[in-house]
Amino acid sequence: MAYDYVTGYIYAATGSALIKIKFSPNGVESMTQVGLFTSGIQTIVFDETGAAYGMGIGRDNNKLYSINIETAETTLIGKCDIELPGGNASAAQSFAYDYDAHKLYWLFVSLDRSELYVLDRETGAIIDDCGDSVGWILGMFIVPSFDPVDREDAVTGVTLSEADTTVRVGCEADLICTVFPPHCCE
Repeated sequence: MAYDYVTGYIYAATGSALIKIKFSPNGVESMTQVGLFTSGIQTIVFDETGAAYGMGIGRDNNKLYSINIETAETTLIGKCDIELPGGNASAAQSFAYDYDAHKLYWLFVSLDRSELYVLDRETGAIIDDCGDSVGWILGMFIVPSFDPVDREDAVTGVTLSEADTTVRVGCEADLICTVFPPHCCE
């Protein structure tokens, strides 16, 4: 699964379908299938522009795709130049995007180890081999040091916890409230 800072939704790849998940302050508000992938996609990630990338599985192994998040259509970017054990990426892969360094990290798990690479987003080529580890590593995320999306009007709604709160003019008060970003108020 991956969070798209541009739309405010979480997306998941099932191998055959793209799933869109909307959260609200109360939990999952909706989960819908956007569509079926035109290539097998196991993992998904977003960059700072909202561009979605996916890594192929099965017959589409080692291939980096762009993903249209409105239709689930995939477009081949390129193939990673790597021989995977048995020609298969096994059961697990993960992506992470570094918003500060603008790097796309791809982690795949072979039978007994995890291997981490940096990929070129324009060609799918491996541009850095970050090493490997014994055992399985899954679920990467790199916390950006800034908000990846410029949100001049980020706050669109505020709910106070107590409806009967009154503050006299010229006085100060501490109020508890919930602030909703745009994707929670649609």
